Amino acid sequence: MDETELPSGAGLPAERALLLWRAGRTAEAEAEARTAHHRDPNDLLALNILAAASLGRGDAEAALALADRVLALAPADHRAWNSRGVALRRLGRPAEAERAFARAIELAPGDPAAHANLGHLLLARGDAAAALAAFAAALARDPATPTAGEGRDRARTLLMEEAVRHHNAGDLERADRLYERVLAACPDDPEALLFRAKTLRRTRRPEAAERLLVRRLALASDPPALEELGRLRRAQGRPLEALAAFEAALRDRPDHAPSWHERAAVELAAGRP
Repeated sequence: MDETELPSGAGLPAERALLLWRAGRTAEAEAEARTAHHRDPNDLLALNILAAASLGRGDAEAALALADRVLALAPADHRAWNSRGVALRRLGRPAEAERAFARAIELAPGDPAAHANLGHLLLARGDAAAALAAFAAALARDPATPTAGEGRDRARTLLMEEAVRHHNAGDLERADRLYERVLAACPDDPEALLFRAKTLRRTRRPEAAERLLVRRLALASDPPALEELGRLRRAQGRPLEALAAFEAALRDRPDHAPSWHERAAVELAAGRP
């Protein structure tokens, strides 16, 4: 679940180690890095590779010591801060790990690894909203960031479940804030678009609801979105457009009783028996 990213560096053995690491030949990379380290104990690239290799073997204590050695030599080495955070999280020191990831992000905001690792830490802590934002930041920088997509999807699911619970309990303002956070990370999320449009309609913000519905219908003009469009048009006092929306929904889902009931209510309100 953790992301480690290594720098390009100086000595030839360390550079060979980096190439081997990127090729997935981690055992050979570690051996080459050890050679470089023996030649120069202060070779930052070798130390970073050895820290990453230690994490790969599950030796968080060794990784932490190596990352700290790098930081003693180069306090602004963001990859060492990231490795330090991973090691600390595995050692059960999440507060320190969070500070390490924050420092890595401060030093190199464009590096996706620390964003992804921060997301995993926040998700484990139960802060799905902050985790979702961290995973979105990682993917914005590199859509191929390993495990970030999986983490984003898990955080998004947890946040949507929480939002729907508040929605169903009648706490529409709280639900709306949570839907908004999902959409900040996943702007084309069809479920969040539809459910937020519902909360906006029910809290008397029809213009904002309509903007979201336009986006939702552009993704998929399906019965749930058409039915919500019908409800919105009815609330706006536009019965003919409401009827058209319900009729469009019923063409795709003719046995859906609630749509028939809502269509009939619009007809009655419009004086059509």
